[in-house]
This record gives sequence, structure tokens and C-alpha cells, in this order.
Amino acid sequence: MRRRTVRYGGPKKAPAKATHSLPESIQIESLSLEGRGVARVDGKALFIQGALPGETVSATLTKAGKRFDEAVVNEIQTGSDARIQPSCDYAGECGGCDLQHLDPERAVELKRDQILSTLKRQSNLEPQITEPPIVSEQKLNYRRSARVGINQRESGDLIIGFRRSESNKLIDIPSCPVLTDRCNRFLAALRESLDGLDKLKTLTHLSLSDGDNLLAVEIRAKKRPSDEIMGALTSLAVTEGINLRVSFNDQTLTLNSIEEPEFINRQRDIRYQFDTNDFIQVNASVNEALIECAIEWLKPKQEDRLLDLFSGLGNFSLPLAKLTKEVVAVEGVSAMVERSQANAALNVIDNLTSIKSDLSNVNTETAWLNSPYDLILLDPPRSGAADLIPHLQNLGARAILYIACDPMSLVRDSKTLSDIGFSMTRFTVADMFPQTHHVESIALFEPTP
Repeated sequence: MRRRTVRYGGPKKAPAKATHSLPESIQIESLSLEGRGVARVDGKALFIQGALPGETVSATLTKAGKRFDEAVVNEIQTGSDARIQPSCDYAGECGGCDLQHLDPERAVELKRDQILSTLKRQSNLEPQITEPPIVSEQKLNYRRSARVGINQRESGDLIIGFRRSESNKLIDIPSCPVLTDRCNRFLAALRESLDGLDKLKTLTHLSLSDGDNLLAVEIRAKKRPSDEIMGALTSLAVTEGINLRVSFNDQTLTLNSIEEPEFINRQRDIRYQFDTNDFIQVNASVNEALIECAIEWLKPKQEDRLLDLFSGLGNFSLPLAKLTKEVVAVEGVSAMVERSQANAALNVIDNLTSIKSDLSNVNTETAWLNSPYDLILLDPPRSGAADLIPHLQNLGARAILYIACDPMSLVRDSKTLSDIGFSMTRFTVADMFPQTHHVESIALFEPTP
């Protein structure tokens, strides 16, 4: 009996203007850093959305380039053992989770292997030790922070959801499997409160931040929402017991405020208070594991001075301050510097100094950069720390821990660290974002003998 092929369920991109045709069967060799299957056709790289390593597929060309082509899966002719049924009905349509069709345990291994391959190929670097991945306790309902779009159709129907794949348009999603239960309950209640009201196109999006004690929400609008909308939102906030504010133009109106949202690192007995607009790691369990990894690898001593760069609200600074003589925390955003100082006071930590400094345009005369340190931790944004790293050469650190949310920044900055005399001695990845191609990388650098 002829075996039926599995048809990929996601929306297909418009075919590219044909410059050449693809073979009827394409063998997938690996997974790209963006989560696409990688094949080679006539010696040219082909990136196929929806394909997995080890599969044989047919695909439709969506973009033809000089160096590589792009395509989307038509049929899975021979499936991978790692392919699973997506847990979300909107997989393939929603742009939020692009690897729901790949087993999460296998996904983090593939992501790690691809980063190691890229490090070797582009920077000629290999870690001395590669540790097992840090995996997420929860593969679903883990995301405690998110931005969600709001719109209204011409028919008056309300849309609450995320952007479609490869589009700026929203897809209406009643419940998101990766959001925390409290976030989903609020979105359902918001939908019920606003359903049937007029002028909802005034609202653009909302930010969710789910703390251990309560949910904090900020709704953004083009202009002041109508009294009817504001009344509905106020009643909703009181009923749900959340912090809720509305921002429009240069104004912010607080509709309900109960207490400061916070999360707790129970392993280190530290409370972190935060604002809705503050950056917090989205996955609580992986974040705690990441902090424990930093402590284990850096091996801080009580007499150490530690420099924490891109320190944010004190995610790493606070636990490390408990284990060292002094922590100097440097951050470019004033609000986060103030938050770090407040969190230090909240936890009765008096050996942490928070400093505001532009780390993308380093002032070499600044005092913090002209002091010796035993340990350095970097947790930069996606753009990395290219301008900063050369200035770390003469600070005397016995170890530098680099935490990267963008693999290519890690590849580039690792080469710079190698050039100034540091070797990558340990490496692993942390699955901060299950169901997606995103991954955190952790690399320890020590002076080259």
C-alpha cells in the first residue's frame, strides 16, 4: 500500500519568480540558527522553512539569491523521528513559535550543535569542555513576559494576538500555550470586557509581566481611549486583581495599582521588584538555572571584585554580591540602574555599586574601566559587545563569563576575546525559549596560558 506523505500545515509564502526549479526530493542536512532546514542543491545552500534534519521533502522556492535560496515545505516525504505534533492550533500561522514541530529536547541539542559548528567555521574556536544543555522544566506555559497586539476589524470584531508569520498583520489567538496561565486568564477576561465596544482601534498593543505575586499590564494606545473603554479596563483590573495602566502620547494613566510586581530567586533568597517595561528573562526556571551556572563556573571568592556589564535590574549582580567583596554593575539605561539600586536595598545588599554608562560607546577614561577585577560577567543585548570587549584586556580578570542571546554576536565576540588573550574553556546553551529557534549561550573564557 502506498504510504501517504505528511503535508506541512503552515501557510506557504508566495512562490519566487522562477529562476530555477527545485528537485522533487530534497535531503535536509542540518538546522540553521534561524530554525530552518538546510540543504544543498547543485552546491548552493537552500534554507527551507518547516523542514528538519534527516528529512526528505519537496519545497516551493520563495526567494532566489546569489549565495543561497529560500523555500517553504510542501510535503514531508520522509519524516524525522524528532518531528512532533504542534501543541498550538496556530503553529505555522503565528510568528511567535517557529519550532513547535520539533521535539524540544532534540531542538536544544540541534541549536547547541549549530552554534558550535558556526564557532568552528567562522572563528576557528572550540570550547575545551561542552556541558549538557540547560533545559526548561516547562515546555509550555513558561513565558511570563510578552507583548501582545490589539486591533479591531471593520466588522467590529476584536483581535488579540500575535503577528502572523512573515507579516505585520495580527492573528487572533484566544489562548497561547507558551504564556503562563495567569497571562492567558487575563487575555480571556480582557477579550470579554472589550468585546462589543467601539473605537478599539485606538488600542495598539499591551505588555504583560507576570510576577510571583501579581500580573502587571500596560496597554498602549494612539490617543486617550474613550471613557467607555477606560471604564471597562478599570473594572477589569479591579476584578482580576492586577496592576494596569494605559499609555498614550506622553501620558501614562494608572487604572489600578496593588503593589510592586516581583519575582523571587528562592535558591538564593533574593527578591527582584520590576516595572512592566523592565527587561526580565521570560523563563523563570531557566533564569534561576542560568544564575546557578554563572556561580558554578565563575567560582566567586569572598575577596573578589566582580564587574557585571549590561547588568539590568540586578539579575546576576545581586546573587553574586552575596558571594564576593564587591560588585560593580554597569548598565546603559537609567531606569534599570535605579531599579538595580532599589533591589540591592530591598535585599539589604550594600556591596553593589550601580553605574550608568553607555556600553556601546565606551569612555576609556571612566573610573570603573580603570580598576582591577577578579571576575567579569557580560550579558549583552542581541547586538553583542564588540566595542566593549577590547577594553577588558588589562583588567586582570581570571575569568570572563559571556551570556549571549544572539549566536552570531557570540561567534564574533568570542573571536575578539580570543584575540586579546582569552580561551573558551566551557560552553553550553540554555533553552530559555522552548518551541522557538532562540537559545541562550553561555561561554566561560579564561586567560590563555
